Order: sequence, then C-alpha cells, then structure tokens
Amino acid sequence: MSQHDFAGGYVQGSQFGENSPSTKKATSHSLRPVTIKQLLASTQAHGDAEWMLGDCEINHVTAVAHVLNVLVNPTNHVFELGDGTGRIEARHWVDASTEGDEGQGDGVTEHMYARVTGTLKQFGNKKYLNVAHIQPVNDPHEIIFHFFEAVYVTMEYSRGSPGGGGGTGDPMQGVTFGGNQSAYSHQNQGSGDQYSHMNETERKIMQFLRGQDTGGDGIHVAAIGRAIKEDPAVVSDTLEKLVEGGDVFITSDNHFAAI
Repeated sequence: MSQHDFAGGYVQGSQFGENSPSTKKATSHSLRPVTIKQLLASTQAHGDAEWMLGDCEINHVTAVAHVLNVLVNPTNHVFELGDGTGRIEARHWVDASTEGDEGQGDGVTEHMYARVTGTLKQFGNKKYLNVAHIQPVNDPHEIIFHFFEAVYVTMEYSRGSPGGGGGTGDPMQGVTFGGNQSAYSHQNQGSGDQYSHMNETERKIMQFLRGQDTGGDGIHVAAIGRAIKEDPAVVSDTLEKLVEGGDVFITSDNHFAAI
C-alpha cells in the first residue's frame, strides 16, 4: 500500500523527526487524521487560539465517518457524522458565486461513509467541522486505514517513532498492522508482559484479538465475550476503554480488532 492510497494526507511525504515542540508546531499546518472523539476532546485557550489535541496544535483535519443525517439549507449543507467514537456536525457553507461550490457534497447521502476535510470550529458550546471538502468513501478498506493512520499519528506524538529516532524515509516503515502484534507491542515485549498495565479482562480481550486473523473484518463483541467467558456488558465497557487507549479499533458496528 503506497503512502498516497486513500488520500489520508498525513503520512503522504510527512517526516516526523524528533518529537520536539518545533516539530509539533509545524504539524499544525499539516492535514492530520483524527477520530471524532479526538475532535470533541480538543481544547482552545480562548476564542482566537489554536485548537490543541493534547499538547499538539491542530488546524486542518480529516475524518472518515458514517453519515447519519443530511440537512440541505439554502446557505449550507449540514452532515451529522458518527464513527463509533462520537458524533459531530460537519457544515459546508455554499458560495453560489464560486463555480462548482454549490455541488460540494453531491453524492454524499445518509447511511454511507464519507471522508471530510476541514477545520474545527465552535459556536456556543458546540463544536463542528467547517468543511473544505467532503466525498463518498467507496472502498471499505479506507475506513480501516483511516483509524490505523489516526492511531499511528497519535502514538508518534506520545511515544516517538517506532524503533527510535530517525525522521527520514517512510514514516510507516517498521509498523506492522497484521499478525499478532503491532510495532509498539513488539517494543514493549523486551521489558516484560506487554499487558502488565491492564486488568484481567483487558488482557484476555487483547490476547484473544491478537490471536485472531479476521482479514480486517474484526470480531463481534458477543463472540469476544463467549471466547473469554465474560459478561457481554463488561466486555463492551472494556472494549470502549481499549478503543480510547488506542489498543483496539472498531472495524464496523460492534466488531473490533486489535491494533
């Protein structure tokens, strides 16, 4: 898979280098892949300040989400989006004086997946995406790839590059998305049990998911519960925590896979 597949944007030709403040500030002008939960968790010191995700500035963002509702107004189109981590509105303001602008969003309808690029805004206490571009997602692999990319970029900021140092070459080199372990879990094996910081249910889920080969389709929450002999409600709550922690991602409704 080339760096230009799926138009994800962030890994295309990016070079992370060391995890320095100057690098983090520079990336505020890059197109960062995010989940909706990350957008909702972003903060602003004041109305004119840059949006911050953790200790990193974000400006232009891209998200892939399920279109739950579409509202067409004379001056704007409103898309309600959900990706399993949260919900947010995306607004595209129609400028009839710009040729082709009134067609922005054509082909994006309810109950399909779409890729949205734009900037985060807030009106009152409600955050929304100010849309620069929105298009249908026709390849289901793009949905999975986007979650991988969002997790990878977040881990780059919090843990540095896999294998240490070096901001040259392909930033995806050495990152394993298949098999039973990720690049980060491989790093942690040298210092003992990679799941030592997790509780028993979390460890059981991770060990089970890492031992499965589902071709990217994931495993239903009920099947996970049966496999580890745990109450489905407990499994569901635990999976939510693992998704928030970047250890598990949602492949489709109620289906999960390990990073």
